[in-house]
Amino acid sequence: MKFLIQCLISFAIILMVLIMLVFKSSRMSLEKSISILLD
Repeated sequence: MKFLIQCLISFAIILMVLIMLVFKSSRMSLEKSISILLD
C-alpha cells in the first residue's frame, strides 16, 4: 500500500513539472508572437 502511494505521489510530481514546462514554453511562444505582431 505504501509503495502504491509513493508511486502516485511521484507520478503527480512528474505531471505537475510537465504542466509547468508546457505552460512556460507556451507563454514564451505567446510572448514571441505578440512581439512579432507589434513590430
